[in-house]
Parts: sequence; structure tokens; C-alpha cells
Amino acid sequence: MSAITIPGTKKQIPIGIIMLAVLSIVGFYAMTIRWVDGLGIATNLSDTRPWGLWISFDLAVMAFSGSAFTMAAVSHILHKNKYHNIARVALIGGYVGYLSAGAALTVELGRPERLWHFFAYHNLHSPLFEVGMCVIAYTGILTLEFLPMLFKKLKWGKMIKVMRAIEVPVVVAGITLSTGHQSSLGSISLILIYKLHPLWYSPILPIIFLASAMTSGIAMTMLVGFIGTRVFNWEFRKGVFSGLGRILLYASIFTLLLKLGDLAWSGELGLLFENSLQSKIYFIENVAGYVLPIIILLIPTLNKKWSWLFRASVLSIIGLVTHRMAVSFFGLAGADYFPTWQEFASTAGLFSVGIILLWIIADNIPLVVEEH
Repeated sequence: MSAITIPGTKKQIPIGIIMLAVLSIVGFYAMTIRWVDGLGIATNLSDTRPWGLWISFDLAVMAFSGSAFTMAAVSHILHKNKYHNIARVALIGGYVGYLSAGAALTVELGRPERLWHFFAYHNLHSPLFEVGMCVIAYTGILTLEFLPMLFKKLKWGKMIKVMRAIEVPVVVAGITLSTGHQSSLGSISLILIYKLHPLWYSPILPIIFLASAMTSGIAMTMLVGFIGTRVFNWEFRKGVFSGLGRILLYASIFTLLLKLGDLAWSGELGLLFENSLQSKIYFIENVAGYVLPIIILLIPTLNKKWSWLFRASVLSIIGLVTHRMAVSFFGLAGADYFPTWQEFASTAGLFSVGIILLWIIADNIPLVVEEH
């Protein structure tokens, strides 16, 4: 990878990271416009179209952060020790994802200096209050799970012992909280019974959100692991990626059957053939995100090759992104809406900051350690 050496040091920064830094600066400028001048000048959202690109980014990033609790369950609860190292990678991916989602909420809601109002003037009956508390609490738990890696880098032995003493309850709390949080994101859409297209509206949306988050979490873990083997020369135990591929296969089959079964039960299967924009998006979501990965992972000559496992993980992620954008964007009724350059720039900036932060952590803290 092409890199630039910082003068006076031996530290090299990849060209891609520098380009992402430029996008981050442009994104911060767009976010400043939104904070200072308000929604009117920074977005094309309206009273009949209150959700758009920002909320889609939030929903997708939080779903990808499902990699942390899914791999924590596989590694710590099911005691699949060969996944220990890649579970650490998934943890960092989830941690960065939740930090990005929290930052995106300050853009969506505005007035970050009034964040303390969330605690002082809370509304216990609001589902958004539950979502906000889960984001804050789970980010705190991911911080506790990340600290042992940082303390090991700093060689703070006593603090490592303290963190290890509370490791099990922290992991269990994280899995429990994130499981409830992922499903509650779907619960918010239950109030959209007359606004969300029937292809996506369902009484079991919380279950669909949870299942798709677990599926995409496995796919995101594989994707970050594959990239890490190329960029950071990470080495995982033999059979890690093929094993994750099998888990992704079962999760994809379950999620696809859940979604199609729900349509059949509600008598809405005919909507698949109405030749509308929504039906085409639904086909893209499920064919690209579930059918194609399932086919790849079912063929023995493909499901053992890293190149095809990589393709399956990318396709699964595309399916998740399409679903979240459909629920919060394409599938909603309302005025015509197309994001402004500020919306695109701020979203790209937040994404860039997340990638940069992930690179900084991976480049300075040994996430994949030698196991004995």
C-alpha cells in the first residue's frame, strides 16, 4: 500500500488514510453548517419526510456493530476458542461503529451542547429514550472490553488484573444489552404502520432487525478480518473464516426464511411482483444480501476459498445496508427527498473518521496476539 513517511519519524501513513482525513475535514465543515444554521439549510428533510440519509447511516452502523456481541457470544459464551482473536477484531469494529453512530446522532438531532438535557429531562415513555440509553450504555460496555487491550499496550499489569476480574459480567451485560437494543431499533418502526411500505412493515420487525444484525455482524467480522490479513498481516487460526462462513450460512438462511415467511403469513407476497421501485429494492436486498451468499456458502468448491468467502461477506453487508435504507428511506411515504451535499458530506465524513480510528487502533494495539 502506498504511504507517506512523516518527516522526522519513521511513521508511515497510507495514502488512503490521508484521503479519508480530507473527507473528514469536509464532513466536519458540513456538520458545522448543520449545527450552526439548523436543518433548513443543511438538509432536504421535511415534516412529511423526517428520516433520511443520516438515520439510515445510524441504523446500518449500529447493525454492523452487532459483530461485537455476536462474536462475544461465540467466543466467550459458547467457548469457541479459535475465534478469540477475531472476536477482539469484531469488538473494535463494534466499538468504532457505536462511536460513529453516537456522533451521527448529534448531527441528526442537533445541538450537541444540550446533550445533558437527555439525562435531566428524560422521557421514560419514549422508545427513543431507550435507544439513546442503550447506545450510551453499550458504548460504555465496549469501552470496558477495549481497556484490557489498551492496558496491555501500556503495560499496566494491575489494571489488566482488575479488568479480567470483571470480564465475564461485562461480556454478559454487553450481549444482553446489545440484543435488546438491536431489536428495539426495529420497534421504533412499528409506529409507521401507515407510512412504511408493506414489504418492510411487520409486527415482527424487532425480530427481523435482531436477526439481520447478527447476520451482518458475522459478515462484517469476516470482512474486517480479511482486510486485516492484507493490511496488518494478521494471522488467524486455521478454519476461522470457513467456520464463520458456516455460521453466516445458517444465519442467512434463517433471516431470509423469516422475512419471506412473514410476507407469506401476512398475504403480501404478491407485492414482490408489482414492478415498483420498492419491489425492485426488495429483490436487490434479498437476492444480493441473502440468496447469492447462501449459494456461495453451499457450494463446497467455493465456501473454502477466501476470495469467495470475502464476496459472500460483502454481499451480506450490501443486503443489510439496503434493508436499513429501505426501512428509513426508500420504503417510507412522504414528500420527494434527495439528500443535500451537506448530508452526503457529513455522512462520508463520519464514515471516514470511523475508518481512521479503526486504523489507528489496529496499527498501534496488537489485536491479534499469539496464542498458546
